[in-house]
Amino acid sequence: MKYLLYIVFFQLFTIQLLFSSEPEVLWEYQIDIPEELTLSGKNYTKLGDDCIISAFELFEMDNWLSKIAIYCLNLDGTKRWEKMITYPDSLPKRINIQEIKIIDNDKLLISLADFGLINTQRTLDFYSLADGSLILRKEFDTTAFDMSFEYKLLRVNERNFAFGRRSKKDESLKLVEFNDGFDILNITPVNTEELDFDIWSFMIYLNYSNNSFTSFSIWGNPTVGNTMLNFDMSGNINWALQLNPPGFDSSSIYFLTPYLDNGYIVGGDVINKEEKYFMYGFITFDGELTWADPIQMNKRELLYGIKTLNNGHIAYHGTYLAPEPVDGQYITNAFINIIDQNGDIVNNFSWRYYPNSSNALTVEEMPNGNLIVGGTQTYRNLFVSMIKPVVSSIADNERNEYAFSIHPNPASEYIEIAVDINPTVNRRVDEAAEIKIYNTLGECVMTVETIHELSLQRIDISHLSRGVYYLCIGSQTQMFVKM
Repeated sequence: MKYLLYIVFFQLFTIQLLFSSEPEVLWEYQIDIPEELTLSGKNYTKLGDDCIISAFELFEMDNWLSKIAIYCLNLDGTKRWEKMITYPDSLPKRINIQEIKIIDNDKLLISLADFGLINTQRTLDFYSLADGSLILRKEFDTTAFDMSFEYKLLRVNERNFAFGRRSKKDESLKLVEFNDGFDILNITPVNTEELDFDIWSFMIYLNYSNNSFTSFSIWGNPTVGNTMLNFDMSGNINWALQLNPPGFDSSSIYFLTPYLDNGYIVGGDVINKEEKYFMYGFITFDGELTWADPIQMNKRELLYGIKTLNNGHIAYHGTYLAPEPVDGQYITNAFINIIDQNGDIVNNFSWRYYPNSSNALTVEEMPNGNLIVGGTQTYRNLFVSMIKPVVSSIADNERNEYAFSIHPNPASEYIEIAVDINPTVNRRVDEAAEIKIYNTLGECVMTVETIHELSLQRIDISHLSRGVYYLCIGSQTQMFVKM
């Protein structure tokens, strides 16, 4: 039975690969975990001007002692340096990464906390990007500035700020300024008394634009939802938002990315009547929120993030989780879908990927459009790749020479296929072949008989869900987008 399952899933994902555009892997760097250690938590991947950072948490199984591993790679995929860090006895045995940042393009900041529900012990490490040497380590107890639970760091005009709260259910928010040695200079309360909803969530993002701070929090009270606050350096709130998309039974709007110089994109997955969608909205710097039309997803697609690309398009990415494990592993495909400013899917690609399902895929974009992808494959190894998106864009389909063409593309009601079925004229199309349409999971959603007498055959696709599909005749495949 086990081998039968393997064959079924292998065929399923082989079909998906045949009908998906595979990116060109320019290089891949594999990181193997020592046998005495186990990966704990997700990986963090950050892109600098001339290097890539991969950092992740490890622990020893016998005593739960935490370690932090850091790899610094050059842009050609060669290793610049690596560090395995065991922290001193002054810190708890279990620590976890709160965030990593590249500062001034020459330093790496890693913020760490004790592994508890109330994080009081915090450590800030600054490393040289050139050689990995430790520049500064600052240990402190966050109760000293009344922010024991959660905070995020931000550098603004060569000034250092942190923003956070006293506890998970506490509305006492603080903006703290540090000097370059991370001694406290000022503590400014943020005025939340006039808010008409409670704040109860984990903060995951802090940004500074247009002379104000914007924070983004997730995992809120179900009656509240995820929240955004915008406030000035004096702690006065300019605007506040609850991110609950209308018309959906449940939502996980837990990703935010700055959108060029115009505002923010928030997104996540939402569920309505057991159907799953990718939902995103645009938020101006003045706090005006506009939701875009949802894009249907497969129920087993795990959304790991959204990213604003240099050309203004939006990429949402994740993995597809197979319904059954094979030899203890879930066979998974990674996917990246790219939509334009109108919400139309313009690019879609996927590739074989065997991650541990509990750890996220991370995507960073380089100035030339190549993508840095980082992730975990098992509890024993990780990878960092540079890939060139060889994508099935509409323009690519129109430029390539195929045995048939699809118009219109994108389409909402119907598509027309122009094809010469006669194999004496075009041997790439089988005279007896049926027309089959597959979704991105490799599932055949339509089968249509070819009408040999017609050089232009129309197919009704109005009943298909919005998304990317692959039309096959014999050995030939082309992509089209259903609007």
